[in-house]
Amino acid sequence: MQLKDVGEFNFIHSIQDNTIYDPATVVNGIGDDCAVYKSSIGYDQLISTDTMVEGIHFSFHYMMPYDVGYRLMTANLSDIAAMGGIPRQVVLSVAAEEYVDTDILQDIYRGIKDQCRRFGVNLIGGDTVRIKGPMVWTITIIGEVPLGQSVLR
Repeated sequence: MQLKDVGEFNFIHSIQDNTIYDPATVVNGIGDDCAVYKSSIGYDQLISTDTMVEGIHFSFHYMMPYDVGYRLMTANLSDIAAMGGIPRQVVLSVAAEEYVDTDILQDIYRGIKDQCRRFGVNLIGGDTVRIKGPMVWTITIIGEVPLGQSVLR
């Protein structure tokens, strides 16, 4: 089935299961205008964003959709780890052509969710839009590190 047949809101509904792995830090996740999460007392907040563009950062000629999601999530987890932090929440944006097969999108999400599950990171929201052009995925990750202990370059 193609994204145009499913619609953006129905697609979002289809991926929102299994997105909260640490419910103690989430007030409200996917499905509203904004997510609400709790930050920990005594910690600095960390935030980073990575984008992958089809044809530049990945290609389905040499990567399976699952691997695209896994790689994107791993890049974000690495940014938090490099600062000595603990990953907590992610929001993600996908821009895809309306004719993309939703199985491809589901497999990319599966790669992302597997990494989220492994590291206890909540997928709390984002955006899905239809475009003409290559697929674009952006993840923003939020983490935390004890006050004054972030590892800087």
